[in-house]
Amino acid sequence: MLIGMMSALVIAGCVAPAITPLPKTLPSSDASSTPSTPISGASSSREARPVAITEVTHAIDSLLSQPVFRTATWGVLVLGPQGDTLYAQNASKLMIPASNMKLVTAAVALAQLGPDFRFRDTAVALPLRDTVPSDFGEMYDTLFVRDHALRDVLPKLLKPSQNRLAEEIFETLALERAGVVVRDSAAAIERRQLAVWQVPEDGYIIHDGSGYDRANYLSAETLTHLLLAMRRDTAFAVWYAALPIAGMDGTLIRRMRATVAERHVHAKTGSLQSIRALSGYVTTVDGTQLTFSFLCNAFTTPGQMVTDTIDRAVVLLAGLSVGS
Repeated sequence: MLIGMMSALVIAGCVAPAITPLPKTLPSSDASSTPSTPISGASSSREARPVAITEVTHAIDSLLSQPVFRTATWGVLVLGPQGDTLYAQNASKLMIPASNMKLVTAAVALAQLGPDFRFRDTAVALPLRDTVPSDFGEMYDTLFVRDHALRDVLPKLLKPSQNRLAEEIFETLALERAGVVVRDSAAAIERRQLAVWQVPEDGYIIHDGSGYDRANYLSAETLTHLLLAMRRDTAFAVWYAALPIAGMDGTLIRRMRATVAERHVHAKTGSLQSIRALSGYVTTVDGTQLTFSFLCNAFTTPGQMVTDTIDRAVVLLAGLSVGS
């Protein structure tokens, strides 16, 4: 049974598996968070005994409180379908989000421009400070997005986690809504949209569209609030399909395979030095869609151990019976 097997992993200290090399065919700015071996002992059956909320919360507590995370800061929030809190730890604490910032850029673009918006050919690419081409995998530039609809561009942004494409969309927000290609204008537009969604203004600091800048900050509360707002948006189908799918594509292609979470998690990864993040949606075995955000900063253990711990927690959520 899932909870029994996962509890055994918790008690055993969740030893990190060997890291599988990232395939060259999958360009990603989140490369270090992508490779993963299957989670040992995690059942892939969607018909396994549903797990109660209390069991899951205790197991997640055990996962996040392992001694190897003594220096780390976790920011976690899991919400039920009506926005009710199922699990929280430092949910309002500002954290460096890495590529989870792309969720803000993509969501605001959908809200402000609409899924059928077509990029014009007048944008001038904003430079990314302190970056090199190898950070971005396959290059997408203004020629790629020109005359493409936003609904077709978003999967190219979110699934492989393309930094330059995020900045292209970020600058387009400024161009379309403020008439100038200025980073501060784009950030102001995003702040206004977050206010419309009633996200507390102390829950974010925005410096770019991609999350590459470590001066960006988001809280788990902000990310889940945004994700819930998108669930109510008329473009939710476009949004949901653009996110990486566990065990299937994008930066989640090698994660949570052969578990109850495979195919049932749509979420955005995030990875920088000593930063890991995963935020999105998980459909439980009883068909309930939960919204979650896991952020981890300032860890000294290998990053793969953090990634695997997050995955184990999400697998637990996938096995949950919300009615239990």
